[in-house]
Amino acid sequence: MSDRRVPSVAISPIVRGKAVKRPTAKLMHELGIMTTSRSIADHDEELIDGIIVDAADAGEAAAIGMPVLQRPSASRSGWHWPITC
Repeated sequence: MSDRRVPSVAISPIVRGKAVKRPTAKLMHELGIMTTSRSIADHDEELIDGIIVDAADAGEAAAIGMPVLQRPSASRSGWHWPITC
C-alpha cells in the first residue's frame, strides 16, 4: 500500500467503547486491545492517513496521532451519514 497515490482514511467501528457491529469488541477484548478509536488508529497507523470517529468520542481525538474527523456516526438503526470529500 505504500505506492498508493491517494490518502487512506478509516472509519472507527467503535462508539462510546462499544462496537457498532459484532464481533469487533469481542475480538479486541480477546486480543487484549482496548475498545477505543485510538486503538483502531494505533493498530492501523501504517495503513491509514486519518480516521473518522464518532462525535461522542471527541475526547479521544486529541490522543490519536493522526488527522481525525469527528462526526455523529451511529444510531440505533446503524450507520447514518453521507460523507462527502
